[in-house]
Amino acid sequence: MRPGRIGLLALVLLSLPLSCFEPASVQCPSGLVCPEGQACAANQPVCIKTPCGNGVVEADEACDDGNIQDGDGCSKDCSSNERCGNLKVDLAVGEICDDGNTLDKDGCSADCKSTELCGNGVIDRAVGEVCDDKNIVSGDGCSANCRSDETCGNHITDDITGEVCDDGNTVSGDGCSFDCKSGEGCGNGTRDDDEECDDGNDLNNDNCVEINNACVLARCGDGLVDTQEPRVEECDYADTSTVCDLDCTLPVCGDGIINPAAGEECEVPTVGASTAVCNSDCTVSRCGDGKRNTLANEACDDGNTNDQDDCLNSCKLNRCGDGAVDQQGPVVEACDDGNATTETSCPYGTQTCVRCDSTCGTVLNLTGEYCGDNVKNGSETCDDGNTTTETSCPYGSQSCVRCSADCSIQLNLSGPYCGDNIKNGSEACDDGNTTTESSCPYGTASCTRCDATCANVLNLTGAFCGDSVRNGSEVCDDGNTTTESSCPYGTQTCTRCDAACSAVLNLTGAYCGDNIRNGSEVCDDGNTTTETSCPYGTQNCTRCDATCSAVLNLTGGYCGDNIRNGSEACDDGNTTTESSCPYGTPSCTACNAGCSQTLNLTGPYCGDNIKNGTEKCDDGNNTTENACAYGTQTCTQCDATCANTLALTGPYCGDGTVNGSETCDDANTNSCGTCNSSCTTTQFAKATGTIKAVPASTINDSERFSLRDATHSRITFEFNKSGGVSSGNIAVDISSGPDAAGVAAAMVTAINGATNLDITATASGSTVTLVHAQEGSLANNPIQENVLNGSFTVSGMGGGAGYDCSAGTDCAADTDCKPDLACLSGTCGAP
Repeated sequence: MRPGRIGLLALVLLSLPLSCFEPASVQCPSGLVCPEGQACAANQPVCIKTPCGNGVVEADEACDDGNIQDGDGCSKDCSSNERCGNLKVDLAVGEICDDGNTLDKDGCSADCKSTELCGNGVIDRAVGEVCDDKNIVSGDGCSANCRSDETCGNHITDDITGEVCDDGNTVSGDGCSFDCKSGEGCGNGTRDDDEECDDGNDLNNDNCVEINNACVLARCGDGLVDTQEPRVEECDYADTSTVCDLDCTLPVCGDGIINPAAGEECEVPTVGASTAVCNSDCTVSRCGDGKRNTLANEACDDGNTNDQDDCLNSCKLNRCGDGAVDQQGPVVEACDDGNATTETSCPYGTQTCVRCDSTCGTVLNLTGEYCGDNVKNGSETCDDGNTTTETSCPYGSQSCVRCSADCSIQLNLSGPYCGDNIKNGSEACDDGNTTTESSCPYGTASCTRCDATCANVLNLTGAFCGDSVRNGSEVCDDGNTTTESSCPYGTQTCTRCDAACSAVLNLTGAYCGDNIRNGSEVCDDGNTTTETSCPYGTQNCTRCDATCSAVLNLTGGYCGDNIRNGSEACDDGNTTTESSCPYGTPSCTACNAGCSQTLNLTGPYCGDNIKNGTEKCDDGNNTTENACAYGTQTCTQCDATCANTLALTGPYCGDGTVNGSETCDDANTNSCGTCNSSCTTTQFAKATGTIKAVPASTINDSERFSLRDATHSRITFEFNKSGGVSSGNIAVDISSGPDAAGVAAAMVTAINGATNLDITATASGSTVTLVHAQEGSLANNPIQENVLNGSFTVSGMGGGAGYDCSAGTDCAADTDCKPDLACLSGTCGAP
């Protein structure tokens, strides 16, 4: 049973009384009760007879979204995921065809929204359409074949619109006039090919005038007033002027032409009318221009910027509560606070304020609650009567509670007091305690302290390290508080006491040969030897004699002196690690910067693919090429000496010549023509299709299928069991009730007997094979059918290739171009 009949049966069952199913009914989550034999849809409050709608994709389903609705990504019978290319025409999502793919140019567009036929209202650019106005009539802005928008300059001469030529532009002087309606020339009464007109006179106030020694049609804007019918001009200036519009009519507000020179800023539909953006005098409607424009929602317009009169700057009437004080009669406002409420107090946080009553007649001086009024109000956490965030308690109070400046935080504070080690208020001193000391702590020779009441300063003394007396825990005391670091000059070792009198120090002293210049020494190089040269690697150095009394200026061997010394592996007279040989030397030997390694280097040269020195170019070889590599139309190469740049061309796919590994080349890289876009596959084939027949007993009378070839209208074949067929249809006689093979044979007879159909049919069992008479993709048209038996299937017509390049496309032969075109001078065009 077909899905449509199953859905109908489900609807019939749903309409039956509930009592019939009560013994085995099912309660759905939505409250709906489904009768016996039916189930609840997963995502819709309906009962379902089949598994479609249960939310589970069964073996024979394409999808199942839990409902039986179209247009949501799964059809109501679960047979289609409503995507283009699935061989199902899903009308709910706008499809009008579906040929099982998402390709254009096969009779069904890539989005399944067009049959790619001229006149269907869809512009199918893939098949060469530039317009489609839902008819196949020329002269209405879209040609009968939808290949021309009937405008001058589109390379198509549209006779029906009066064109006599079309050279692809709207420029005169090139053999075709700017409007494609004449050639060009001038003066003797004969219209030459390069003339727009030639009326045999030299008058410049008729339809044909002479400009720059050329006969041209009189045009608005040529500066000449044409007084001859049918194009009578009222005026003519080379540009818009105060007395002439661009269409050579006198300027009038409402004539549909904006003339800035005549003071027009915009245009209105008719004289004296206005619009929401344009006043009746053709000036742009602006609030404040003194012209009330009701279409622009202006309630008033007094032409000024004063907000204290009856009309606001927004062109709205001044009303109480709009925030603007109206000082103009007859109703004069005393105030206006932007609302129509009579306030009784200021907002929280404002101590005093001025407001206006609800009539805007009385000024109100109000007060309000605020942080610091010593009253805890609203959201306040606390209020200590001020707006200060205190940081401490009063003197003498070690702790207290206060409120922050914004009354939001309760503060637990501390305060100054005698003994807190801070001199506060009237205190003479504060040493952090309430004790009266009698001496300084050990280590402090003298100090000041505070008595127990912080009222008197005490000047005290104490024992300390450095007083030359060993006290308490001192290990030693050498009468100073210096930690000596060395013995006197000339004394290599001695004993001292550290600055804290806590450690005995065993020290050394400076002397000649300790590598430190001390006392009267002139120098000290750490030894008592008189050297004669610098160490290796040092070009110049200073040394000291054995008695530290004289400086010696010496020299020594080093890397880079061009002499191989000591452990050097090499020495090339410098301390540079060269990275390459001089230009022109491909290889050489050098020494690194440390003279420790011999370097085998290479250098730049013509042919190394790097532009070096005076080279103008370098393409990596020493050959003077004469052509680019395959696939490169143009290239730049270098001659064998790297002295000259060569501008070359090369073979490529689309040049019309089979080159290199190309299988074919139809002079373009489009997908149309007899060669594919990469020149690797020849595509020149006849469209084919198949129809799988079914027994006559399963076909309803008047069911039909239709075919269309590349050049004729679609032909409909109608199965006939008794009586006749619809007017215009071709009968397929199955009145004898044949089996599927017999139905296939009857279809072949009907198809092959049809006139105006370039398709040949053959049968093999129940399968009818169709072949188009001529190669070409224009024969790729879908086979349409309305046979309810789901086993009656069609495929194609498809696979046709060639004869499909549009006008203006490069070509190599007529077989590349559409049937109504020919390959003329390498371009598809009208023969």
